[in-house]
Amino acid sequence: MKKKFFAVALATTMALSTAMTAFAADAISGDLTVTDFFKEKTDFVELKSGDSYTFKFNNKSNGTENFNNYVMAVTGAIGDAYTGAEQEVLIVRADNWGWGGGMSDFVAPDKEGNKLVFETNVEDWAAWKAAAQAGFDCEITIKRDGNTLTYDAKTGDSTFKTTATSGVALPETCYVFFTGEKCSLTGFTTTKAGASNPNPNPEPTTQAPAGNDPTTKAPAATTAGKTTPKTGDVAPVAALAAVAVVACAAVVVSKKKVTE
Repeated sequence: MKKKFFAVALATTMALSTAMTAFAADAISGDLTVTDFFKEKTDFVELKSGDSYTFKFNNKSNGTENFNNYVMAVTGAIGDAYTGAEQEVLIVRADNWGWGGGMSDFVAPDKEGNKLVFETNVEDWAAWKAAAQAGFDCEITIKRDGNTLTYDAKTGDSTFKTTATSGVALPETCYVFFTGEKCSLTGFTTTKAGASNPNPNPEPTTQAPAGNDPTTKAPAATTAGKTTPKTGDVAPVAALAAVAVVACAAVVVSKKKVTE
């Protein structure tokens, strides 16, 4: 009887653990301190065609390079299924640089076949870096229309923008999260609008004028990392409860058979 009980309990734990890695969060919130590149990550939120998210937070650089700041990632997998570049769609750094991955045909602006054109009003990158080290408020909007992604950002007084269409069909459900390198991201709030939101309430976005590209280039590939979302939807929670109920029922039945 003990063996059957522990077997069922173990199966229940594994089922709950596996299910949790598959659920996206409703919003990105709270604080995140990032040490090494892509090591720490926020929760993931779903991004489907017609969706738009606006994220607000404070970014403080804890390093000495332009890229020691936030990174916004759009991927085709979450949780343990996300392992790095092969699951990536679009990666955008705070310093107006980015690239794609195995789930799009986006490449960095200095690569052959590039579709990413980054616009900004930044002219003095040394001053921008100093402002990042002091800390500035950020407002980031990511929109999706089919295979087209539009990124608008404001960091302090600086603005950034890029729009690109993938020649490779994007996954029906993509996911967005934030990470970075040597930075502190605090006070996250999330506003969602779009097709999958029953009460859309879009916020206005800032359009950025053309400007200079940063001179610091991106790493060739994203360091692999794993994470488990901390929060989820009501429906997934109900599903987990159902799994637990079924498992408990199995324990009761098993116990009854042994004692009869």
